Amino acid sequence: MKAKKLIVFIIGSYLLATALISAYYGYEHLYFVRTDDAKVAVDLAVARAPIAGRITDLKIRENETVAKDDIVAVVEGSPAPNQPKLRAPVFVPSSGQVLRLEAREGEAVTAGQPLAAVADRAAAYVEARFAEVDSSRIRVGQTVEVKLDGAAGQVFTGIVSSINRNTEQITWPIIPLTPAQQHPREDQLLSVNIEVPGAPLILGTGAAVKIRVKE
Repeated sequence: MKAKKLIVFIIGSYLLATALISAYYGYEHLYFVRTDDAKVAVDLAVARAPIAGRITDLKIRENETVAKDDIVAVVEGSPAPNQPKLRAPVFVPSSGQVLRLEAREGEAVTAGQPLAAVADRAAAYVEARFAEVDSSRIRVGQTVEVKLDGAAGQVFTGIVSSINRNTEQITWPIIPLTPAQQHPREDQLLSVNIEVPGAPLILGTGAAVKIRVKE
């Protein structure tokens, strides 16, 4: 009799646990979308060479803080016969920090060549990518839970600030030794930008995000 009661208890406990787990995952699927494909990013403003020529008078350094319309350098073009030498300044497109500098004193450049990338680190955000199937559920203004790599599991509260509806196609390659009848899987990914006030946003840091899509 005791053995029968024990079996009934075990089966009942198993069914209850299964029901609770199913309810939890059902709730999570209904109210949230999540992804680990996220990282801290920032919008870059790029200074480009206005003409072809050679760089002179380089005035900035990498990691330096600059202001909009500061001069990056001067591009000295090749003069036409009987014409004065052409000198065109390259201006900083926006205030911020020089994250990358591709200009070198005396280097030859072509018109439109990127010379410097500038960004405002204070305007960093989390960029997350979701499967296209989730796109109809995500809206600007929705609340987001954000976990940053290296932040000891701390959860930060963010908000969806913008959504890029132009999806990108990602093809996952076949692993060698995969049976010949299998094919690469193609995913359409949606890019979502998330503001996270007060979080220690370091460029390139990975993140996991969970967006509440239903109240």
